Amino acid sequence: MNKKHPTIKNIIFDLGEVLLPLDFKRMHDALTALGVEDAKNKLGEEKISRLFRQFEIGQVAAADIAAHVRALSPRAPDDGAIFTAINAMLLDFPAERIAHLHSIKGKYRLFLFSNTNALHHDHFHRIYERQFGGSLNNHFEKAYYSHHLGQRKPDVSAFMHVIKDAGVIPAETLFIDDVLENTQGAAKAGLQTVYLTSGKTILDLGL
Repeated sequence: MNKKHPTIKNIIFDLGEVLLPLDFKRMHDALTALGVEDAKNKLGEEKISRLFRQFEIGQVAAADIAAHVRALSPRAPDDGAIFTAINAMLLDFPAERIAHLHSIKGKYRLFLFSNTNALHHDHFHRIYERQFGGSLNNHFEKAYYSHHLGQRKPDVSAFMHVIKDAGVIPAETLFIDDVLENTQGAAKAGLQTVYLTSGKTILDLGL
């Protein structure tokens, strides 16, 4: 956090790993079970990585992702099985993190900005509803999702859109993310930032 501007009035949270734990190995194992050999490396190849980035800004549909994954497996799994495998990386929300959101809601204006896609978006909302009832979005004045915006982190233009739409002053706004590149993009947009390193949670930030 930038000590030159200690007064924080607004907080923009990332979702994955900040509020919602992720387990990529579960997804890789689930895809392997569908016949995708060396799933981790296959998903890391530039062609499919680019496809998933396009998925995160709404430029391709879930069916396009399924078709590409299906081509990697001799078993030709159906769309539903592929979607279940891709969603396997999303774990349950830790109750203490959700309780912390409740505890600070009156102290700050709270927002969410997540790089996500239509599949994950629907699934983590189902997870939240199963665990707590209601909607995850109710914790925030507004939730921003990359596949709705058509923009994603770490692009400065994406942060500028959120800043303008939320009506916040960047120097009074803290952005929290577990990806260094994203916090660097946020800093270029004038936001205060916290890079949440492995082993740390939002409960360690003294908010």
